[in-house]
Amino acid sequence: MGDFSQALKDYQKVADDYPATHHSAVALYRMGIIYQSKLDSLQCAQQCFKKVEQQNRYPELVCLAQARAANIEKLEKYRTVQEASPQVLLHLAELYLFEFSRPDSALAEYQRILEQFPRSSLAPKACYAIGWIYKRCLQDTVCANQAFRELIQKYPVSTYAHAARRELGLEDPGKELFLQAERSRLAGAPPKIYLPRLKRLVEQYPESSYVPKAEYIIAWTYEYILGDSLLAHQVYENLARKFPDTQAGQVATKKLGLGKKNQQKPEIKSLPKDSPGTPDESRPGRREGLIEP
Repeated sequence: MGDFSQALKDYQKVADDYPATHHSAVALYRMGIIYQSKLDSLQCAQQCFKKVEQQNRYPELVCLAQARAANIEKLEKYRTVQEASPQVLLHLAELYLFEFSRPDSALAEYQRILEQFPRSSLAPKACYAIGWIYKRCLQDTVCANQAFRELIQKYPVSTYAHAARRELGLEDPGKELFLQAERSRLAGAPPKIYLPRLKRLVEQYPESSYVPKAEYIIAWTYEYILGDSLLAHQVYENLARKFPDTQAGQVATKKLGLGKKNQQKPEIKSLPKDSPGTPDESRPGRREGLIEP
């Protein structure tokens, strides 16, 4: 325990010599932090935080102690789950990372998501978080770049792949074609001008994060501009099947469920934005529908 042992003794002496005082509450709270963050003794940490709560005379400290005690309870709860789901593993990883400052433990939980649930909608987020931890917490750029490249390879059209490309200094290969097509469409050009560019994007750059948006605009154009509901339905079906976790895929799924009768033409602003959007570059996010981008 080293110096922490002496610090605990000193804080305990303050708590014993000045009971029910602000000094005592501060000493107990700092003991709890040492047990939690430095010694990984969560039971002892919980006891210290509970003692601060019991004094109930210093609202700010009580609030901090309650928050830490609650996080410990959550951690214990997730640790004891028999059959962990991707959501449970994500919550556990984020507790380790953001509340307990234990990036190594967080890495292990994110890795479990990739190994046990590689097809989960949370897998791209877990892969991005692994790269983020290696780069920003462990200063290991080799492992970070490896994780970002793996993300781009395995989940190329996810929002997190777009963020990974930015981390690596790469340009999305379909970006320019998409922007050219959108500029033409928004300027009032007929479909024969912008549709070929969108189709070329889908065919030549299937790994681009702009593909779901391109397919959505193609389907939207068939449905509302060209009046070809059959072709529109086919593109919507393909979009919903291939990219169910993207914004464009979710919109397509809703449209297929609603059918075509009595639908109003959606305004152009309802289309996905020109930029695919990325997670906050400073941290990988906190909760699904956090992080979400």
